[in-house]
Amino acid sequence: MKLELTELELKQLVIWADHTIAGGHFGDGNVVFPEEGITLDKLKNSQDGTLEIRERDVQVMIIWCENAIGKTLKGMTSEEISLIAKLEQAQEAFS
Repeated sequence: MKLELTELELKQLVIWADHTIAGGHFGDGNVVFPEEGITLDKLKNSQDGTLEIRERDVQVMIIWCENAIGKTLKGMTSEEISLIAKLEQAQEAFS
């Protein structure tokens, strides 16, 4: 499945990932699980904001989001709100 993200949305996902990874989701932090590494590489290597994603990528991105802003998934900025909506739509498409 393809997911179209803006440059700001890509940056936001990397911020959420860093918050989760460096924030210590396991021990003293900085542990990157294989699924996270794969998803993070896709974000960092995106040339035009188009990502070829799997269901697991969406799950990982939502986990990063939940760890950064809470389980309610209520964004504070327009970029967060837009990104959360895209992730929820992608999650529904895989269901």
